[in-house]
Amino acid sequence: MDGYSPGSQILAVFANLDVTPLAPETDVAASLNDDAPLIIYEWSDTPRRVPYFVELDAYEADAAKRVLYVRPAEVLDEDARYVVAFRGLTDMSGAPIPPSAAFAALRDGATAGDADLAPRQARFDEIFAFLDAQGVDRGALTLAWDFHTASSDAMHGPMLHVRDQGFALAGSDGPPLVFDEIEEFVAEDDGSGMPVHPYTWLRIRGHFDAPHFVHASEPVGGIQGFVFNDGAAPWRPDAQGTREAGFWMIVPHVAKDGGAQGLVTYGHGLFGDAEEVLEPGWTRPCGRFPDRECGWWNARIGQRHGLIFAGADLIGMSEEDADGAGLTIVTEVSLFTWIADRLHQGMLEYLLLTRALQRQLPTHAMFAERGIVVDPDRAFYQGNSQGGIFGAALVALSPDITRGHLGVPGQNYSMFLQRSTGFVPFYGVVQSIYPSTADQAIIINLLQLLWDGTENSSYLRHLSAEPFGDQAPSYILAAPTKGDYLVPPISFEAAARTTALQIPALERYDPVRALPLAPKATYPRTGSGIVLWGLGNEWPAADRANRPPPEHPLGDPHEDLRHLDAHADQMVHFLETGEIVDTCLSPRGCHFDAESPPPQPDESPEE
Repeated sequence: MDGYSPGSQILAVFANLDVTPLAPETDVAASLNDDAPLIIYEWSDTPRRVPYFVELDAYEADAAKRVLYVRPAEVLDEDARYVVAFRGLTDMSGAPIPPSAAFAALRDGATAGDADLAPRQARFDEIFAFLDAQGVDRGALTLAWDFHTASSDAMHGPMLHVRDQGFALAGSDGPPLVFDEIEEFVAEDDGSGMPVHPYTWLRIRGHFDAPHFVHASEPVGGIQGFVFNDGAAPWRPDAQGTREAGFWMIVPHVAKDGGAQGLVTYGHGLFGDAEEVLEPGWTRPCGRFPDRECGWWNARIGQRHGLIFAGADLIGMSEEDADGAGLTIVTEVSLFTWIADRLHQGMLEYLLLTRALQRQLPTHAMFAERGIVVDPDRAFYQGNSQGGIFGAALVALSPDITRGHLGVPGQNYSMFLQRSTGFVPFYGVVQSIYPSTADQAIIINLLQLLWDGTENSSYLRHLSAEPFGDQAPSYILAAPTKGDYLVPPISFEAAARTTALQIPALERYDPVRALPLAPKATYPRTGSGIVLWGLGNEWPAADRANRPPPEHPLGDPHEDLRHLDAHADQMVHFLETGEIVDTCLSPRGCHFDAESPPPQPDESPEE
């Protein structure tokens, strides 16, 4: 790597720090005040202040050891230099916090003869001169330093190499799809003895052979992971043979009518698998909205809107990776390449599946025999949870998809990992192996450097602002939920504040909490955007800091959003047209509770 992550968390420790003068997550705008005790600049020909919020590590009981997390409130630029400057800090008793002896020597230019500090003086003099030019008093500084973010080539070069080589080896139509099992259903019991499914006509299990860019590592504790093959250049692996990749597909009953069906590649949740695309059904009541139908979400949307859903395993973070590689890695984080490298293979397989669906299904013999018509121009992506966290990366990488919907998504694992209940089973192990909370903070920040190769945070810029190569711009609709236990929506708010990404929040984002410094787009909007959904949960209190939300009487809203028709209709309209429309039709925006429930379901397909 040639720099830090654009999603970097800035870390420092000041014993017994009084954090109240520093901007919290509820007042990001205060971070840009002229007298702010912390200033972050983007160093360029026209220096620019960077917004942020801070929080003390809630996992550390000792106030003298608490890590101060400084979370940039926007996605940092690639290959850019930033300066961090603290000034006028005080402790909880109101006493000034002095600079360390080392920093004081650098600040005062008194490092001659110091073998550790003297070689760093020139760089710090440059930093101090920059701050002087911005009107920041050197003598008032408690601590300051600079850092540089990674280039796109460092972050995305391996994945682009794997994608391009994989496509070349698979052929122009993608790897041949093999249907291993086809199960046929009737919409209702007709006395034939056929299995019944109200929405799905055909359930298909299949596989394809994908060029294989990773290989089994040396076992650790009896567990094997996967790492990049050797290549002609570092982090540019070569394919060695192929891997059989499985997939599942569901074809709706409406396909029997001869209407052209669209295609949706579906991204599964945390450590899930391809079978999630089937979504097993269950009966009412449906979570917090007992009059709503639950289950078979993908199948129901496919039937209502004429869409075929298909999904693969995102290997690297699929079910088969969780218990073995996942738990082994948290005992020895140097093995994180087991996840990071293999995720490149998982992303490739999604890209290949999408290409194969689009190029092969319109003329596939089995489809032709049954009169199924496929429109290859209606090819989209939809993912939930983990499928949303990697979804923008997949859309940015795919030459075959220009629109994707991200359900309950996030970006930047290093920002939200400790806030997620999904991390709780692993965090207990991490605490036992790495008991220092400062070590934990550094570890999570370092892991982001490897996650950047495949997850959203480094790819959002490459959707429409800076598409890769000669690709057409692509667009996403992100749909986070307020109070989400698994993926905090504040992680995606950084994208809304980064105007260069062109992913604004939509109007009426939230009726009780402003989203300062973030432009709001009006309905209808053509292009990317973020719509926040409220299903009765409140925002977690700011003192939760980097912990998951407390238990709520309604439970976790994470799974509930996908079952609302207003959400599904907004999603499908965006995928089909590229336009974000208001399907909630409420002065509160898309925020519902027992007193203001969502619109009633409508079984009729969209016109």
